[in-house]
Parts: sequence; C-alpha cells; structure tokens
Amino acid sequence: MTAIEDPTRFTGDPDQILADLLPPDARSIVVADGDDLCRAGDPSDEWWYIDEGWADVTADGIFLGNVGTGETVGEMAALDGRSRTATVTARGEMRLRVATADELRRALEASPRSAVALLQLMSQRLRDVTERRVASSGQPDDSAPVSTGGSGGQGIGAPLTFDPMAPGYFDDPTVQLGAIREREAVHLVETTGAYLLTRYEHVQPIGRDRRLGNDIAHALPNPVIDAEREMLARSSTTQSILRVDGDDHTRVRRLMQKAFTPKVIAQWRERAVSVADELLDQLEAQGGGDLIGDYALQLPVQIISDMLGMPTDDVPRLRQWSHLLTKTLDPLCTPADREAAIEARLAMDAYIAGVYDTKRQRPDDGLLSVMIRAEDEGDRLTRDEVLVNTALLYIAGHETTTNLIGNGAVELFGHPEQRAIVENEPDLDANLIEEVLRYNTPVQFTRRISRADIEVDGVTIPAGSVVSLCAAAANRDPRKWGPTADAFDVRRAGANDQVSFGGGPHFCLGAALARLEGQVALPRLFRRFPSLQPTEAATFEPRIVLRGVGHLPVTI
Repeated sequence: MTAIEDPTRFTGDPDQILADLLPPDARSIVVADGDDLCRAGDPSDEWWYIDEGWADVTADGIFLGNVGTGETVGEMAALDGRSRTATVTARGEMRLRVATADELRRALEASPRSAVALLQLMSQRLRDVTERRVASSGQPDDSAPVSTGGSGGQGIGAPLTFDPMAPGYFDDPTVQLGAIREREAVHLVETTGAYLLTRYEHVQPIGRDRRLGNDIAHALPNPVIDAEREMLARSSTTQSILRVDGDDHTRVRRLMQKAFTPKVIAQWRERAVSVADELLDQLEAQGGGDLIGDYALQLPVQIISDMLGMPTDDVPRLRQWSHLLTKTLDPLCTPADREAAIEARLAMDAYIAGVYDTKRQRPDDGLLSVMIRAEDEGDRLTRDEVLVNTALLYIAGHETTTNLIGNGAVELFGHPEQRAIVENEPDLDANLIEEVLRYNTPVQFTRRISRADIEVDGVTIPAGSVVSLCAAAANRDPRKWGPTADAFDVRRAGANDQVSFGGGPHFCLGAALARLEGQVALPRLFRRFPSLQPTEAATFEPRIVLRGVGHLPVTI
C-alpha cells in the first residue's frame, strides 16, 4: 500500500473501476448478432468491457443469464488462467474493448484500489448466485420431458389458411400454426393480406433484417393498416417507439434503454423478491385465490410502477385501459374494439399527463422524471413522446410478463415431472423461463413492414407488405429443436435461442426485466406451495397476438 492510495476506501461502480484498468490503447471490437464472444473451453487470454449491447451466458447449453452495457466479461478466467467455463453469445450487435490477461494482472498489481474493486465485484456476483439458490429437499426428478401433443406435423383437419376463429385454436394455436409451418414457408393470410412466416430459419434472421421496420407510413393499403391509420388520426397520438423507425426510434430508445440494461435490471431483484413474498403471504392467508389477478399481474405492475415512478392507487383503471389497448394488436380487431381503444388511449393519456405535471413540479429518480429531464436538457424528447412512451412502458411492462408467469404456471401444473425439477433444482431457474417463452409463447406474433422487396424461400414479398413473424410456430420448429420440439423440458439446452423477444432495432426493451420477474415469480411460487393446485382448467383468452389466461383460481 502506498501513502497515496488506500485500497479499503473507494467509491463508485466496481465495473467502471475495472473499465479504468483497460490500457489507453485497448483494442475495440464489434461482435455481430448471434456470434460467440467466447465459448466454454476456450483459453482465457483476454477479457472484455462492454461499451454497448448485451449477450446471453450459457453453460452446457443451459441459460444462466445476461451481461450488458457497462459490464465486464472474462476477467475471472483471465486471472486464474483456466479455460472458459461458459459461452457468451451476442444478442444484437455488441461493441467492446479488449485487453489481455497479462495487462489485467499488471494493472491490478499497480492499483490495490482496483484489486479490491475486483474482489467486491466477484463477491457480489457469487452472492447473487447464492441468494438465488433455494434450499431444496428430496432428489431431483430426472424423468424424461413429456409432450402434450402440439403440432409437429399437418394436424387433423387443419385449415388450409390461417384461421384463428377455427374451433380449438385458442386452446392450442401450435396445432394449426405447426400445420401451416410444415406445409409452406411463406403463407399469405387471405383476410389481412399479411405474409405469415412460421419457420425458425426465417423468423430469426428476418426479425433482425433492417430492410423491415414498424412504421406504417411504409405500408401498402390493407384493411388492418387502414383501420390503424384511422385510429391514429382520430386519437391524435404521437407514435411510440414500437411504431417508429430510424433516427426518431434511435433517439428515444437510447434514452429509455439505459434503465433496462441487464446490469441495471439486476438491481431490482431484491425488490421483486420482496413484492413476490408479500403477495405469496396474502395467497397463503387466503388459502388460495386468483393466481393471475392476485400474483402474476400484481408483481410486474408493482415493479414497472416503481421503475417509472407511477402511483399504484389506480391499478384497476390502468389495467382496464391497457387491456383495451392491447386488443388493437390483433389483426382481427373489431370496429367496436377500436372505438373502445381510442377512448382508453385518451383516458390513459390524460391520466399520465396529470402524473407528468406532478413530476415536473416534484421530480424523483423514476424513469418518467428521467425522460422529463431529458426533454428539459435538450435531448429533443417532446412532451407527447414522454407521455406516449410512458404508456407503452407501463402496458408492455406488465401485460406480457403477466402472461409469461401465468403460462409458466399452467405448464408446471400440467407437467408434474417438470414441476418437481423446478422445485428441486434452483440452478435451472433462468432456463425455466426460457423454456416457458419457447413452449407457450406470450407474444405469439410480431409485425414488420417491408421497406424493400425481400425473398423468402423463393417467394418475393413486395415492399410495403405486412410481414407477420410467428414466434409461437418458430419456437416449436422441429428443424431447430429436433424431435422434442413439442415437449416441455426445463432442462432443454439452447432454450434461450427462442425468438419471443423479437430482434433487431425493435428487440424487446424489457427482455431483461421480464426474465428477472419470471425467474423470481415462478420458482418462489412452486417451492413455497408444493401442494398448490388449480381449482378449474385454464382457459386462454381469445387473443391472437398476446397469449395468456385471464383467471386461474388456485388452492393451497
């Protein structure tokens, strides 16, 4: 220790302190979407600092978690000199700086302060892993995964065209969608004029293809697009980042995504655990309840409200407006649904405008206040953009995660052998959520507008066409997932290759948050109440894009 530097006293972020250990001439690299930064078994001669982007971390194909902007990768292996223990795969383009293991060691020897920072970082990571482990009893169940039928083939009496109104569709959409997938790579939907893609080999790359976007200004006329344009004009609403492209999308998303990096979201785990335990206490006191309304909904609503700095007194009204607005995502949304959605849009805008005015007078650390400050500080975020994207974050921050938790509960109730694994193997918590996303996809379809002619499997899709990417079918494609594609298997290797979060510039902003909430909600529920059972069969709501159950009564 020198007189100048006390290694036991420092402030700041350990990750940033490690970034300071990079040599001034550290080499910058770009890793493409889907490429491996490193693989298990590789030599540990380098380590990286992530300037932008994020990645999946897997071991033996099992999903462990994410790393992202502001975090380091590989420094532990660089120190001990042993081979890599995990594979790190880019999800979107990543920009990193790279240094050698020798450079790291020399820098640490020269800076005791940074050495302590590294110990702190390693300790916190180990503590996070330990806290996620729940004491288990009994031996893990190693029964084989069970298939509940699913598609995998033509199906019996499957229609020749996509028809969600066919009997039984909402019970299991993968029967019909799988039949279409096996019959043709590109399916023209007669009622909407959309081009439906169902195979993994097409859905995965086209979701990332920058020749396609979400702005309906580029779309050719068709009944769905025409109705959406009319609704937009009548509600006089600025488009959220969900429906804009290019510089406007980048400008707004860049600000918002700072609150949704894997590193920032990890800091919400303690709060999510606290909320989950409070809700579970209430379920226990009641002897049961509605698993959706009392748990799967309340957890993400509370967390996204906390993140935004939104009040929680009006959750029932906000939930009702959200539900009406999400109906407009369905291609067969009725005129009555659109009228109700316009009213809901105006009511929610007025409500959020009131919160906005309050935050301008009394700002806090919530994301809504952050966006208001960005407007004031010249980041060109208008008042309307703040309002509409606050609504988007609120709706998306709980609607789809509620379905993720509910769908996961349905599958664990229906697969007792997989439930036993979840109860006894906490190391699979992250992989469980990936398998739920794959097997019972909460967002069944994502939409893109082609800005140029594109060719898929020999079929030309004209510029201006609506392209419907079917995650539900791609996530069950046997070409990708093999003969067990229609089996629910929480131990599945590569489950995180699911395409439920979309891809490219419009990749789901809240992916890390949804994963965290699911990893907290489902395992805690089933480990705390091993005798928990539904009192009636789950009935999925008749919605095409978003899949979930509205109610799920349970008893303890």
